[in-house]
Amino acid sequence: RQLSTGLGEFTLANDELKKAVDIYKAPVTLNAYGYGLYLAGDHPQAVRALRDAVEINPNYGPAQVTLGMALAARLNFEDAVIALEKGISLVGVDKVRIENITVLAQSLLIQETPDCARAAYWFQEALKVNEGDTIAINGLQRAQGCSGGG
Repeated sequence: RQLSTGLGEFTLANDELKKAVDIYKAPVTLNAYGYGLYLAGDHPQAVRALRDAVEINPNYGPAQVTLGMALAARLNFEDAVIALEKGISLVGVDKVRIENITVLAQSLLIQETPDCARAAYWFQEALKVNEGDTIAINGLQRAQGCSGGG
């Protein structure tokens, strides 16, 4: 699967991952399958697989993080925030990718009722990972200039 994904052959990789899920339906296999679907741009199917993963084990952080990313891609920012915050707290802010943190922060700004203070906090966390990250720098400026939420 890793070789296929690395070569951009997402369909082949996802076919193999689907077989793995059929053999062993567990959060780890569902997360891998959901992540493959997410990378391939099939966000609705990714959300379905990832919801199955977190239904089996709501405390499996990697699936929560991937679910949050897929939900954000589907423009469901409120649910993305819930999944990403839970996933990041379970996995640890130091073990997730910076894009997971910035998507969480951006989702807080974009959701129906923006939460500027929480968004600013998460952009600052992203800057702790990479102080030169332009997404986090620009996002923090937006968050500090907005007037929604806490």
